[in-house]
Amino acid sequence: MLAYVSFRREVDTWEIMFAALGEGRTLALPRVEPGGRLSLRAVRDPLHELVPGAFGIPEPAPSSPLLEPEAVDLVLVPGVAFDRRGYRLGYGGGYYDRLLADMRSPAVTARRSSPAVAAGLAYDFQIVDELPVGPHDQRVDLVLTERGVLAGASSG
Repeated sequence: MLAYVSFRREVDTWEIMFAALGEGRTLALPRVEPGGRLSLRAVRDPLHELVPGAFGIPEPAPSSPLLEPEAVDLVLVPGVAFDRRGYRLGYGGGYYDRLLADMRSPAVTARRSSPAVAAGLAYDFQIVDELPVGPHDQRVDLVLTERGVLAGASSG
């Protein structure tokens, strides 16, 4: 599972991370790399392995083990807002759009038995009918809120 370290008013992911680790799952967290890409880094103890990163968001150290995109089955995606089609509004850097595009590339999908699921985490008030989208914007497969699931967001 690729999670994110919650920032500002994003849905808190700490309990999710600790639950995944408690179940023996591999936890990956993103690290901002030069060139505006996110690398996926394995983390066993988020409380002690994270360092201050880009924009003040804690992230894995450069020495944390690198994971290939095909090793991740579930991607938890943060956002400022999500629409009912599964598009998201982030903070404007395009990091998750590039990551999701990379994870959905033919080279990565050819090495997987099934596609990774991208799940946006949001509060219900962050759901809007429609966001403006550009050619590089990537949809999530579903959006999870405290009120339920917008399933199949990326299908239509």
